[in-house]
Amino acid sequence: MEGSNIHNIYYNSTVQMESYMDEKNDSKWKGVNQLIDSSDWYANGLDKIFYSAGRNRPKDYIIENPGPIATFRYDNIAWNFETLA
Repeated sequence: MEGSNIHNIYYNSTVQMESYMDEKNDSKWKGVNQLIDSSDWYANGLDKIFYSAGRNRPKDYIIENPGPIATFRYDNIAWNFETLA
């Protein structure tokens, strides 16, 4: 299983993204990747394609505004989501 944590750091001027993996599905998660978005990397696609999404953001925009975020990635994995009440 893989999970992630995304949060603002440095007084909301950068965003830290962390990825974790539970390789044996035994609730022993370990960090496998960490990236900090401080506006020094950007989308390198064509402007026409990038701005066609109509988001009015620069290519190096740091997504630091709050909101519910869920990210999932799967490579040949079957997911089974359920609600725990």
